[in-house]
Amino acid sequence: MSHEWYTFLKNDDLLHQGEIITDCDVFFPRIEADPSNNEMEEFLTKKENVIILSHSCDLQNLKKTVNQVLLCPFWPISQIEKTNAYLSSTIGKEECRRGMLPCLEMLNEYRGSEWSQEVSVVSFFDVYSLPIDYLQNLVSNRSIRPVLNSPYKEHIAQSFAKCYMRVGFPEGKGIQPFKSDSSQKVLSDILKNLNKLDSYEKQIICKKIAED
Repeated sequence: MSHEWYTFLKNDDLLHQGEIITDCDVFFPRIEADPSNNEMEEFLTKKENVIILSHSCDLQNLKKTVNQVLLCPFWPISQIEKTNAYLSSTIGKEECRRGMLPCLEMLNEYRGSEWSQEVSVVSFFDVYSLPIDYLQNLVSNRSIRPVLNSPYKEHIAQSFAKCYMRVGFPEGKGIQPFKSDSSQKVLSDILKNLNKLDSYEKQIICKKIAED
């Protein structure tokens, strides 16, 4: 199933949404940098594994209406587990897999002779941009260019949009709750928990109820 997630671009293909670029140099200013100094030594660089979120149609527009490429970093789940206590738990990883953790999204693993990647987590809290020509030159010199297939690449972009379109409401949006008797509340809680399960888990529960 993981092979459904990815395909591979030719090294002379244009940039694509969902393209994965490993060991990509990203840069950012020093915290103590002097804003009036434009010299490059005021910037730090580091290598990140990143995924392209910009639309393919914008990246491949010959009129070059887009000059910068939007990127977000991702890390293998084995690395995340060492720094994030919640994602080191089974519950945390499962909630991330289900898309229940805001601004985090999971990428499937890939095991192949040409390229290998374990299950990874994309963070939308960290956002980078790099010149389109720079990135195009970078990937054109690489023999392996993995990219997400549809609908996974569109899903990642949609998750990014949801991260930054969130609106903070007071609890219950300030609307008084509709009261229910205790039996209705119990049923409501059961249905709420059932909705958190995937189709396979629901089938197991229904089968068990039928047997009883």
